[in-house]
Amino acid sequence: MGSSFFCEMLRAGMPLTQSSFVSALVASAEMASANCLWQVHVSSLKLGFLSDCCVGNALLKGYANFGGVVDLRKLSEGTRVLDDISVEILLRGYAQHGAFSDALKLFKSCIRDRITFSSYAFSSLLSLCASSGLVDCAVQFHASVVKVGLDVDVSVVNSLIMMYSRSCNLEDAEQLFNWCNSRDIVTWNSLISGLAYNSRGDAGIALVQRMLLSGMQMNESSFWSFLSCCASITNLENARRAHVQVLKLRGLVDQGTDNIILTMYCKSKGLKYAENVFESMEGQDNVSFNMMMSLYRSCGYFTESVELFLLAHEEGHWLNEAVLSGVICSCSVLNLLDLGEQAHGSITKAGFGNFPFVANSILEMYSQDGRIDEMEQIFYDIAKPDIFSWNTLFMCYASFGLINKVCEIWQKMEDLGVNPNEFSYSALLAVCSSAATLFIGRQVHASILKMGLLFDVALMNSLITMYSNCHTMKEALAVFKEISLPDNISWNAMVSGYAQNGLAEESVKFYIIMNRSGAKANYSTYASVCMACATLSEFRLGSQFHVQAITSGCESDVPLSNSLVAMYGKCGRIDDSFKIFQGTESKDVITWNSLICAYAHNGLASKAIDVFEEMKLSGMEPNGVTFVGVLSACCNAGLVSEAWYYFNSMHENYGITPLEEHYSCMVDILCRAGKLEEAKDLIDSMPFDQCSLVWRILLNACKVNGNLILGKVAAKRIMQLEPRDSASYILLSDTYGSVGDRENKARVRMLMKDMGVKKTVGFSWISS
Repeated sequence: MGSSFFCEMLRAGMPLTQSSFVSALVASAEMASANCLWQVHVSSLKLGFLSDCCVGNALLKGYANFGGVVDLRKLSEGTRVLDDISVEILLRGYAQHGAFSDALKLFKSCIRDRITFSSYAFSSLLSLCASSGLVDCAVQFHASVVKVGLDVDVSVVNSLIMMYSRSCNLEDAEQLFNWCNSRDIVTWNSLISGLAYNSRGDAGIALVQRMLLSGMQMNESSFWSFLSCCASITNLENARRAHVQVLKLRGLVDQGTDNIILTMYCKSKGLKYAENVFESMEGQDNVSFNMMMSLYRSCGYFTESVELFLLAHEEGHWLNEAVLSGVICSCSVLNLLDLGEQAHGSITKAGFGNFPFVANSILEMYSQDGRIDEMEQIFYDIAKPDIFSWNTLFMCYASFGLINKVCEIWQKMEDLGVNPNEFSYSALLAVCSSAATLFIGRQVHASILKMGLLFDVALMNSLITMYSNCHTMKEALAVFKEISLPDNISWNAMVSGYAQNGLAEESVKFYIIMNRSGAKANYSTYASVCMACATLSEFRLGSQFHVQAITSGCESDVPLSNSLVAMYGKCGRIDDSFKIFQGTESKDVITWNSLICAYAHNGLASKAIDVFEEMKLSGMEPNGVTFVGVLSACCNAGLVSEAWYYFNSMHENYGITPLEEHYSCMVDILCRAGKLEEAKDLIDSMPFDQCSLVWRILLNACKVNGNLILGKVAAKRIMQLEPRDSASYILLSDTYGSVGDRENKARVRMLMKDMGVKKTVGFSWISS
């Protein structure tokens, strides 16, 4: 309206005054009309009003709001005299348009010309710098503020505190606060909000208490800043203090405080307090349900998290993608697949299925339950699977021994240019647990070298384990030597690897080196090294390791107890074996087997069978190793009928298919009893390819019993299976000798020579 009257006055030729121009410019600013502003500017220039200070300032303000930096520069250069108002308008205009270099230049020139500034101008300028993230520029203004003596002005100090705290320079903000002698409510609020902005909730609460002790009363702004601090508290004790304070000051603002208190207890892991707040809330909303479910899950209360999900779902509350993803994880932990599928349906319905971390949670749930088809479907529905998605597939396939699938996924990753990480390689190595998969393990090792991941000790430990499982300890040792700083797991993996590969002496030696290096042994190490001592029948060394295990607090470990039972049994200390057995609280099948085999090894057949019967009464199911121990006991005692009973009961009563070692025991029992024909019939009835061991047992019995006919049959079969084995030739030769047939004895010796078979030189390893 004002600009229209101004235009009518121009057309009518009416005289215009300073007031007319200022009013027209104000009206143009209110209308946000750049065109009207330009018309008034032209008229003021024609009629000579541009030099008027009031008109010039109004124009500056108009261009500051609707013009550009170039317009401001031209106008400021055309203005003869700049007063403090002109400078303030220009400074704010430059700052609004991001021309901070122009603002700083003007600022310095005004200081040089001794033009005074209001504290409001400085405060506005500093606030704009802070909001634009121009910390360096704000620091320069701060220096200028000190020069002109405005650093004592509380409004300027407040702006500086806000600027420094918003730019994450809390130390400078706190120094200014402590230096300020005339703090007002804004000073306190500025630092409290700054601490909240930087997630320093605990420090913010302390400052609020200090403020109240000083006698300063909180206003609404203080309370909101205080609540923001509450939302980032991590200390439970501070959370409790803040809760009391919120209840006292709740009258200032009574909206959303329940959820803020709940947030406070959730972040400080105050589960009981959070439950009390949640239950006392008049109306739990979506936010409170989401927070409580997340808290339950983060504290390991997966059942409670799922129960709350069911309640929220029943009441129709909206749950965010993070919480639904957490519900899926909880269902995975609790093995509640049906409920997990229900949560999956809710996720799909809510449209969260495409969120990568949600999809990964669903993927992991199906993989852990072995639902491979559903897992693959989810994976291929993900637009851009991340490395976690690929690794989930790796680990699932590895856990089920699907080597071909693992290799297929690895190839797909290479084709798509996806680089595996250390977890991918660990999953790949997990499937390489036998000599048949060694070539894959070596390829993985080569990729690890190529990717430069030799620094990852955990990955190198996985390589050691892989080579140990594939029975290539030389390569395992080479990997160990490549580790610059092997950790406890590296040493333990080597000791265990040697032991499980039957290299007992090397296992003991490596343990001694490990001990001297200062590395710490664990349950597995002691179990492995004690088993190595059992293999070596090394009682003194084994008992020393036992003492070390007790000193380290590892004696209660069941695998270690099993190794000790076996070790003492192999060393003839059967009473010590029994003591360890009795002291083992949670006996597993290996514990029982170790004692049965210990008694069998020491010729105490009746005690071995008694332990077996006791094992059955305890409810423990025997396995194949159990029957090896029982049959060995029967063999040592010559209990043929009992041996047949236990051998037949394996399949009939326990569904255990007899293996090579069970047949070997039975053949040995029959041969010791002189039932060679029955032993031969049992060998012929074996449902798998016969090994040389059973024939060697029979051949040795033929030598003892002078049965030349069966001896020839057994020797022939051994020579077919192992033509380079000297034992069969020696036994057959000795069999001929036992019946006085020197001619055939010499013929066998000559055949052995012609075949290039040499007798293995015997040796003895005696501990000192």
